[in-house]
Amino acid sequence: AQYSVVVPVGVHTIKWEYARSAGSYASGSNCAWLDQVSFTNGSETGVLGDLNGDGGVTISDALMALRIAVNLIPMDAKYLAAGDVAPYVSGTPQPDGKIDLSDALLILKKCVGLVSW
Repeated sequence: AQYSVVVPVGVHTIKWEYARSAGSYASGSNCAWLDQVSFTNGSETGVLGDLNGDGGVTISDALMALRIAVNLIPMDAKYLAAGDVAPYVSGTPQPDGKIDLSDALLILKKCVGLVSW
């Protein structure tokens, strides 16, 4: 099974635990395998603000952020990592764990050259 989780900005300790089900004493290994752990910051392209994954920040990304903000597109970890850019403090995005109208507006400002990061 695959599992994803969004971790808000900050310092965190991530702990993974395995516990055998009560009464489960079948033969075999008493263990679980953790095959892959990956951490990402931003979209699949690595471009902050690039919600659609095309490698740039465009009006399409601003519109997508707006649709996410008004719940027309379901939020997921990939969108949050790429599109959570507001508030914008001292020239730097400061993610706050959500995509709202502030993020959509900031992505729009980025695509027309009014802000940069």
